[in-house]
Amino acid sequence: MMGVRGAGSCVERAFGQLSISIDALDSYAPASGAWVPLYDPAKAHVFIDINDTLGGCTKDGFTASIPGHGEAHAQFIGSSTGVDTALTATNTYGRIIVSNLTPGGFASPVATHGTCRLNFQRVLQTGRVDLEAGSITVLNARAEPM
Repeated sequence: MMGVRGAGSCVERAFGQLSISIDALDSYAPASGAWVPLYDPAKAHVFIDINDTLGGCTKDGFTASIPGHGEAHAQFIGSSTGVDTALTATNTYGRIIVSNLTPGGFASPVATHGTCRLNFQRVLQTGRVDLEAGSITVLNARAEPM
């Protein structure tokens, strides 16, 4: 079983990392292969879901990076069937899986497109993720003007 974590929440700060173990990402879709093709239990992974937009920004066109983690590999989920290796940025589905992260410490993903950015500081999220081996941290994001 993979651990799926809610990211950087105030619950985490008060009570420790919020974490649940489920078989893959059942709340989204099956993760085996199609949704997390680069899953490695020795690495940390971040699942970004753009679930809101503001100020004329849309879900498509975003890429993601995690400063200080050149080893990170972003893939873009193009539909309910999983990662689309032809995509080089998000499409209107608005989902990214970042894999191959070296575990240890915290990190803050960054994503921009034109004059828009992804805001990861949402309800119960700080925008920071705990890079724990074998975990998939789920980050909800809003696309908004910079």
